[in-house]
Amino acid sequence: MAPRVNNALMKWLVGVDLRPSCAGSLAWLSWCHEWTGESADALAVHAVEWPAVEAYAPPDAESVQGYVQSFLRERGHALEARVMEGREPADALAQAMSLHGADVLVIGRRASRDGDELVRLGGVARRLLRQLPAPLIVCPADLRAEDVPEGPVMIAIQPGSRFEHALRFARRLSVSLGRPLKAVSVVPPAFPTGVTYLPTPQYEAGRLDQAQAHLQDWLTKMKMTDVETRVEEGSTVSTLWQMAEDECACLMVTGSRLLTASERFTRSSVGTTLCGIARMPVAVVPPW
Repeated sequence: MAPRVNNALMKWLVGVDLRPSCAGSLAWLSWCHEWTGESADALAVHAVEWPAVEAYAPPDAESVQGYVQSFLRERGHALEARVMEGREPADALAQAMSLHGADVLVIGRRASRDGDELVRLGGVARRLLRQLPAPLIVCPADLRAEDVPEGPVMIAIQPGSRFEHALRFARRLSVSLGRPLKAVSVVPPAFPTGVTYLPTPQYEAGRLDQAQAHLQDWLTKMKMTDVETRVEEGSTVSTLWQMAEDECACLMVTGSRLLTASERFTRSSVGTTLCGIARMPVAVVPPW
């Protein structure tokens, strides 16, 4: 298909760690360029953690930048590269976002699309998901441009102010890519223990209808009445994953509660979990 050039273009920043894990994020960016046209604005950033090399003769930034540029060219990516120095790669990437006025940060994860790797995200990805300096897209390590599904941009939401920025980001991205936007929501099981005392089919149908109406009313309030919706019952992560597969979503978007490291011991993060297991890229958007 021909590229779709429009006025909703975004500035992309892609983190390049010079490992196989960044192949997926570079492939996603290549796919986006095919859909947004040559005017798409993107920059590759490599973060140098200087304490790791201070015991040796540290290379100058210009030499590192030349190496990164060669790394990209050898893999067929004509991206301009920048090198950021700092104590933590996650902090350096966040600083690069602010410095270059980027709209979204794209990184790779350790795990492949169908792999069973023990470490699925990696330390830098986990820290960025906790901090979320900007909307963050996490891509499977082995994602290829031809692997990106042909379906819509799918946003997983619960109506409310915490998801307003995620919805606007998903809309902007769907317009930029020329893909439809589909809003989905998951209703928890009414009887998680399996014990029922009510006429379950009728009761469940009523709950889903109510949730559907609530979602549609909220989208109307947000002036997005053209967005298709889908509501299902089940466990949040597994149901969202299945809906994304059913819809052939090219990207899944969700909001974030910005849980701290201690909060994650007692509360699960839907966005972080999806970033680690999904077969397609997942975008997590901060609530501001």
